[in-house]
Amino acid sequence: MIILEVNRLAPLPVANSWLKTVVDAFNRVVVIPGRPQVSLVFVDKNSIKKLNRLYRRQNRPTDVLSFTDDGDDFIQPAEERITLGEIVICSEIAKDQARQFKQPLKWEVARLIIHGLAHLAGFDHENCSKEAAQEMLTVERRALELLK
Repeated sequence: MIILEVNRLAPLPVANSWLKTVVDAFNRVVVIPGRPQVSLVFVDKNSIKKLNRLYRRQNRPTDVLSFTDDGDDFIQPAEERITLGEIVICSEIAKDQARQFKQPLKWEVARLIIHGLAHLAGFDHENCSKEAAQEMLTVERRALELLK
């Protein structure tokens, strides 16, 4: 079971219980051994733009960023927990995309969390083969289907 830590640096009206349900659905599709821990942070457009510029050299806001634990910057908690990393979601963009896609905000947030978790679990869709990108999409779809 993935341990979830939630930090709301920008407001987002989605219950923590839903966030945990989303993480649990992903963990049913991709089993991560041990006691993995993930930090989920909600930020504003300005903050995510700064992170995107610093880490991806793209000077624009984005909806979600994932930062894996490379073992150097994270302090490992006790009890055999492993820190997978951190998922940063822009609250404003999540709200905009929910309106654009005509879906409830909680479903857009679920999509973004699952996408971030897939990256933390080692999946990729940008710097990889078409097959690997398809595998990531399949994992994401399966996790979303479990939420319905």
